[in-house]
Amino acid sequence: MTTCPSRPTFSDCVWLAGRRLTGLAAVLAAALFAQDAAASDWKNYKGDCDEAFKNAKTIPVLKLKECTGLWTAYVDPSTVKPPEAQVLKDAFQQLYNRSGSKEDEEGQYLAHSAADRLGERLAVDAEPGASKGREEKGNEGTANSERTDKKPPKGTKDDGEGGDRKKFVPPSVSSGDRAKANKLVEQGKKAFAAKKRKKALEAYEQALELDPGNEGALVNAAAEHAFADDGDQALEYIERLQDIGTPAALKMLKYAWKDKDFDSIRDTSRFKRATGFARIKVVNSLGEYGEDEMDRITKMLEKLEMKAEEVGEDKTKNREAPVIWFKSHSAATAFVVKKVVVHPGTIMTQIHWDTPYDIIVAWGNKLVGKGPARRPAKDYTEGHDPEKKLDELRGEQDKALREPEKVARKVENVVDTPERVENKVDNSVKRVENTMDRMEKTGDKLDKIFR
Repeated sequence: MTTCPSRPTFSDCVWLAGRRLTGLAAVLAAALFAQDAAASDWKNYKGDCDEAFKNAKTIPVLKLKECTGLWTAYVDPSTVKPPEAQVLKDAFQQLYNRSGSKEDEEGQYLAHSAADRLGERLAVDAEPGASKGREEKGNEGTANSERTDKKPPKGTKDDGEGGDRKKFVPPSVSSGDRAKANKLVEQGKKAFAAKKRKKALEAYEQALELDPGNEGALVNAAAEHAFADDGDQALEYIERLQDIGTPAALKMLKYAWKDKDFDSIRDTSRFKRATGFARIKVVNSLGEYGEDEMDRITKMLEKLEMKAEEVGEDKTKNREAPVIWFKSHSAATAFVVKKVVVHPGTIMTQIHWDTPYDIIVAWGNKLVGKGPARRPAKDYTEGHDPEKKLDELRGEQDKALREPEKVARKVENVVDTPERVENKVDNSVKRVENTMDRMEKTGDKLDKIFR
């Protein structure tokens, strides 16, 4: 049995120590510091874990998690032969499925991490902790949301990666043409008010012939095309507004978040990427100790017109740092949400499962003290001017709309990197080191961790 130094570093024994960490940080730590593990150490567990992988349907989930974590930490995927790879993929899939039925999001994340290292993709059908029974009942947690199940118009192209379209650069137009275009937009609005929608669309299109970058014509024409189930043209006009990026264009994009004429395309990746619209869920892992922060976060989101569609309790309790999950098309918006959360230890990671939400926020913070004196270790909003903070966030929001790719790259730089995770679990690591000191004195205890 391999033991750790009496004063282990984070990378020396992170998986062994990670068994004592709380929350998602332990799983992140185990998976992300695999490069420091010695391959020879796998020999101590290989026989036992090979058996576990072959019997992944029946062995205890805890054992399957332990072996998956050990495999992630110790094995070089390039040395795995095809027959063994299939056994591993099946085992990781079983871990994902069984963790879901037990509401164990850490098990699901660990399964994904191992599968990614193996170069495989898992079949996913539920968000972390959601049991099949709840999914079959229609995910009643979203019953009070404004979510629509209307599908995008048939034939609408919804490119999850953003496609290869060229950025729209509006041509220069004369002041006379601009004035004529504005008059046509007003005519279109009057026709719309009179419920003559085809005539309204004709006026908006004529305005765009004169002034292709007219923000009012673009948003109104987009709404009419979406209403008429011409999703591709509607999305093209919305994307042009994002490309233009003027204050008026950004205002139109935010207007599209709530306009019911866009219902048919609102849940497409293209619409969400172009407008910054996202379906958000916020949960609290700290119970009464997180209520104030939950109230602050949800109110701030509402002021930014990003009201959370569902607010509730986290199935994972007592997280020591917040976690933000997000879909790739909402990366820029997730960066704004991170600014709302404020906590410097916030962990950001992508959503790899089916869920109606684009961003899920789990509030967490380290708690100190005991009994009546128990409280969050630090209030990271102390000294903030709420109004000034709101102005800053609106600026961040506009920046995310104007430069989504640039902001998304910032997110990529903080997602699942070893340095980031090490910073997030710094306090947990200190606890682990103390634990490992005690374990060193009674070496046999290491065996008990894995049985």
